[in-house]
Amino acid sequence: MNTFFNIITPTFNRSHAIIERCIASVDAQIHKNWKHFVIIDDVDKNKNKHVPQNLIEKYSSPKREFICLGHNSNNFGNSPRKLGINLSTENGYIVFVDDDNIIFPNYLSTFNKNIQPHPNIITHICKIIHMGPLPPNLGTPPKVLNGNPPVLQNIDTLQVCVKSQIMKQHGWLNMGYMADGYTIQSLCKNWNYTYIDDILGIHM
Repeated sequence: MNTFFNIITPTFNRSHAIIERCIASVDAQIHKNWKHFVIIDDVDKNKNKHVPQNLIEKYSSPKREFICLGHNSNNFGNSPRKLGINLSTENGYIVFVDDDNIIFPNYLSTFNKNIQPHPNIITHICKIIHMGPLPPNLGTPPKVLNGNPPVLQNIDTLQVCVKSQIMKQHGWLNMGYMADGYTIQSLCKNWNYTYIDDILGIHM
């Protein structure tokens, strides 16, 4: 099974070096069947200050698209994620890789391997290393997050891989700074999920 992955990366006011680090970790994936949406929370792709045109030209390809919202939403990446979900292919899976995240080369291939024996599972949850800040109940970073249980302030977007069709049906909840936690919690409450006992990335 050669699963297709839609990779959604919102970005706003981030160091160019950090964006390039994220892109490099996507390009290093062993599993090659993916499309990367880098969604810029800014007014104009050709004039924005957050992702310069030379960086866009350097990394644009049939597998990667840079998209500008056309306005500053300033809502913690929620509008870029919503747009990315809408653009994703319906017959694949969605993963959320923020601009300050690093995914290991086996990130997608491990999800793909776990999907094969579990075709009816909606959400797959891996472990990551989180460099902070973290809620007090999770301890002092860096910490390994296993996302168990998948509830608010106990899971990160980088940990989840969701069937595109269900993610589109459910939608991204517009709940401010903690929208990611609310969205994942709601998904896992309404649809089934499984865990992967591998650390697949770093939230820097």
